[in-house]
Amino acid sequence: MDLVDDRSLANLEFPAVVRAVADRASSGPGRSLALGIAPIRDRDALEARRGLVTEIGSLIHRVGPGPRGLPDDFDLAFLDDIGPLFDRLGRGGVLEGAEVLGVARILRPAAQVARISGRERERLPRLFALAGSRGLRGEDVASDLESVDLEIAATLDPDGRVRDGASPELAAKRRLARDLRTRLAAQARALTERFAAFLQD
Repeated sequence: MDLVDDRSLANLEFPAVVRAVADRASSGPGRSLALGIAPIRDRDALEARRGLVTEIGSLIHRVGPGPRGLPDDFDLAFLDDIGPLFDRLGRGGVLEGAEVLGVARILRPAAQVARISGRERERLPRLFALAGSRGLRGEDVASDLESVDLEIAATLDPDGRVRDGASPELAAKRRLARDLRTRLAAQARALTERFAAFLQD
């Protein structure tokens, strides 16, 4: 038997409730998921969903140093910006340096989820299964994600430019370019001083 019928949903103004929940989401993807909420009519399915929500709440309070367990600088609003970047990557596109940094913001929180869901699989079985379905489960996955994050940080500066130290070849070429610019600037100044009188005439 259904837990709730259509008449009860109408009396509860369920669509308005869904919109109110979506309005509290902090990112576009979150709003889209919230707007897709449908009533759960089966008791077993309801208990499973309730258990998952409880486990996720427990996880959130165990990740990171912030008051809600999230990293201090972790703001879900940035998902609005990186969603299109993942779409581009899925089509075989290429990202600029600053865009790579934007995508990389998800790596460390994802690593934390992978590590904790794997470490506490007995206490959080539903979350363990969900994380596994997304490829986010276990210490190996967490370490891989953190390694990618560190490699990106070592390769790109905060503005998304490739660091000189990213490779010896790049550092040498940039030193050569700086030397050439310095010599050209010196020659330009010398020519200007030499022909200053003619230029004034």
